[in-house]
Formats: sequence, structure tokens, C-alpha cells
Amino acid sequence: MKKVSFVCTSYRRFYCVKRILSQYYAQTYINKELIIFNTDTENPYELAIHDPSVIIINNGTDYQTGNPYENRGQICRDAVTHATGDYFMLADDDDIYLPWHIQQAVEGIEANGKDAWKPEKSFFATQDKLMLAMNTMEASIIVKMDRIREIGFRSDVTGYEGLSWYTKLRDEGNINEHNKDYLPSYCFNWGDPSEVAGHKQSGDIDNPNNFENHKKASLDIPTEPLVPILKKELDLVYDKYYQYIKNNISEFNEIYYKKYFKMNKVKEILLSYMTAMNPTEEQKEIAEKRLEICANCEFWVQSSIRDYCNKCGCNTSAKVFSPVGADACPEKKWTI
Repeated sequence: MKKVSFVCTSYRRFYCVKRILSQYYAQTYINKELIIFNTDTENPYELAIHDPSVIIINNGTDYQTGNPYENRGQICRDAVTHATGDYFMLADDDDIYLPWHIQQAVEGIEANGKDAWKPEKSFFATQDKLMLAMNTMEASIIVKMDRIREIGFRSDVTGYEGLSWYTKLRDEGNINEHNKDYLPSYCFNWGDPSEVAGHKQSGDIDNPNNFENHKKASLDIPTEPLVPILKKELDLVYDKYYQYIKNNISEFNEIYYKKYFKMNKVKEILLSYMTAMNPTEEQKEIAEKRLEICANCEFWVQSSIRDYCNKCGCNTSAKVFSPVGADACPEKKWTI
């Protein structure tokens, strides 16, 4: 299994980084690492728990020049030197990454045989609107790490740093901008309140003071060691994306909807009941198989409150761990 380096650069966006940490732990893909490169050395980050897969670097000095950073391209270049993965994925600190984000990207790049993989569209959110949009959306893309190191990042204009590798890979035919084999997993997020988002570099690209403006306007400094936001808080973040997907199923490739969205719900339900019921390994294996059958059944209902069977009313809490077998399903769809 190839390793993915999820690379996050940040300056005084403490809540955003806590949310990134939660989203990293929510990812279904196993072999990964999170690089958090904090350039505010006056307010260093410290991880509250020991986790070798989360690497924190507090550094404000350009590795090549020895001077303070002048743009984000220099920062991204130095952050990648700490990565040990086979693949690179950008974790912009204020954006949203659904649980299948990394898994789908890895499966996509391994299936297409190219140096990169990109979905055609990703979410774009403001405080009052959520939509799908086509754009470069660099944080939706997975790239072979050796190509990132070969091409590097633009360091002339903050906000354009990813266009160096994006443009070259696209022109080579390694990025298909019209790939429809996916379920949206990434959101370019403009929906945070100002006290969380601070300054939006992507909205100030043509300003020669963009980089310094970001430093002046971003004021969310750490007050404690770094921990993930609570699961219930992350669930609230994810909920509007889940609702959009469920309300617009016809817009998406059905294969990927079943593969990622439904199976993600299976994993969530299974984890919840495992925590509550402490099942044996055999019970867990049987329950996962039963849940997969339920999730793909025509009687399965997904609502904002809970998922359940419209035939028998079961929300799986009892039956998936029951030894009753086929008799527990009114449609006799369980064979285990």
C-alpha cells in the first residue's frame, strides 16, 4: 500500500489546523502521514498526543536563503522536504476533506496509470451557498511525490504556487480535467467566519502585499497543545456535504456513490456499535457484511437523523450483531 503525505502549511489559523487534524483522522485510507508546517515561530504548535504519523514543524525561515519566508511557494517547497510518502496531497488548512478523500484519490491514480489524478468538480462553499465548481482546485489532486519534487512550486506570486506542477502535468496529459469517475470529496471553503478564516490568500492574489496581508489579518494563535476538534463538531461540518450528496444523487456516478458514500456510512455505523457493544472479531466481520447488504438495499433510508430499514424499521443496532442470520431480515437478504 502506497503512502500518502497530506501536507498542510499554516500561519495563525489554530482552529483550522485542529479541524485538519480531525479530518486527517477521519480518512478511511490507512497508510498516510500529516505534515503540519507552521510558519509562526512565535506561537509554535505542539501535538497533545504522541502520533508518529503527524509531523509538526515550526519554522519561519527559508531553508535555501536563511531569510524569512516571502511567499507560500517557498513554504510549500520546504514543507515537502519533510514528507516520506509516495504521493503528495495538499491539505489547505481552511478547506474540507470528506472521509473518502485520500482513499478515492489513491485508487484513482493507481487505476489511471498517470502521474496525477483529479476529479472534474469539487465543492465550493460560502457562508450561504454550497455548489460544485470546476477550477484548478489543487487540493483535490493527488500527485506522485517524485514529480512534485522535480517540478516544485512557483515562488513569484502567493496564490499561484501550485500552478507550476498543475500546468506542467496537465499539459503532459497527466491531469484529466474532465474526469467523471469520482464522488466529490473536497471543498474549497470560503464559508468560515472571519475570526476563523482570517485573510483569504486565494481572494487577494493580484495584491502584491497578499503574503504580508495574510500574516497581519490571521490572528488565531494556539492557546493549548494541538488536539482534533470533537467528532460531533466534525459531524456538523460534514453534514451539509452529506445532505448535498444525498439530495443530488442523480448528479453523481452511481458506482462511486455506492463505493464511497454508502460504505463510509457503513464504517461510521459499525464503529459506533463496536464502541457501544464491544463485539467479538467474528461478530464484527458478520456485522460489516450485513451492513453492506443493508446500505445497498432498496429499503434502506438515509436521513439527517439516522439511517434505517424502511421495511422493518431496524436501524441495525440489534440485528447486525445478532446471530439470528437470514431470519432477521424480512426480505431474506442476509445469508450470514
